[in-house]
Amino acid sequence: LRGAHNVMESRHVFKWKHKKTADGKTVRIIRCRMALRGFRDMDSESLQTFAGTAKQASQRLLSSEAACHPDWVYVAVDVEKAFLQGMTYAEMHQEVGEAPREVNFTLPPGSAAVLRQVPGYEDFDETLECLHCIKPGTGCKDAPRAFSMKLARVTRSAECDLKPTTWDPELELKHEGADTSGVGASQAAARRLVMILSKHVDDLKIAGQKHHVERLIAHIEKVFGKMKGDYDDFTNCGVHQSRSADGTVTLDQDEYIDALIPIKDVDLVKSKAHQPATGRLPDLFVALLGAAAYALLTQHHVAVYIVALQRAKNKLLISHAMQLNAIVLSLIHI
Repeated sequence: LRGAHNVMESRHVFKWKHKKTADGKTVRIIRCRMALRGFRDMDSESLQTFAGTAKQASQRLLSSEAACHPDWVYVAVDVEKAFLQGMTYAEMHQEVGEAPREVNFTLPPGSAAVLRQVPGYEDFDETLECLHCIKPGTGCKDAPRAFSMKLARVTRSAECDLKPTTWDPELELKHEGADTSGVGASQAAARRLVMILSKHVDDLKIAGQKHHVERLIAHIEKVFGKMKGDYDDFTNCGVHQSRSADGTVTLDQDEYIDALIPIKDVDLVKSKAHQPATGRLPDLFVALLGAAAYALLTQHHVAVYIVALQRAKNKLLISHAMQLNAIVLSLIHI
């Protein structure tokens, strides 16, 4: 600790979730991860943290291609423990020329006793020593970017041969056939699309010919470990997607919308509609409005109302909160 620079604390974070087993039963599991308190990072203000995700239109475009090719595989996969598998600081230095960062952290209370069971750490003293990160850990602001850079290096390698689109770098395509750059339209027709991939950090959605998709997944698993794939019926980025036997793809956000909770505040009862919203209402309004706006991925009919309320945020009235509640209730009851 005496010579360490940029030392952060860490905490254990527990997550309860329900998961379906192979026999169809639902069991509750508890996951624990150790997260660094990234807000204490001395370099946080100067870090590049951008980790792109596929645009909404790209997600719909991929689903459209899956519907147009019933013989294609349509699958969603998730990389386990993604933020622990990103590029190291040394690799990021070689990739983009950034100076290697120094990141150190102390263990949560009581964890040193577990660490001392690991060979080589038998004499670890948490009062005098800390641990050094060779890559961004969970909780670091640059962890998503480090993972995205490594995933892009894998998918765009010669083995996978996916190319990012100029319109959306997180939408990647694979074509088969001769290179048609600089040739006529008749020759260009010979080059055909065989696979399309969209990325949302560690959530991947893929559509393509079966052998190309299987080869891609196998190559990603070599780098990031075993992944679970959900075929033809899955939820990706909050949108439930299912494909029928004839290739028809249906998108809905029923589960997401049902989880929305209208604003409940005493001011909505005792105040008049034309009065300004005060107290907790502005924060509650902004949070629910953002959640409702995400439903526009599938609920286009309320777009005009959501946009109108977005313009009211700076001069919020009680009536605006009541209108937002009405919109959310209409979505839930559809």
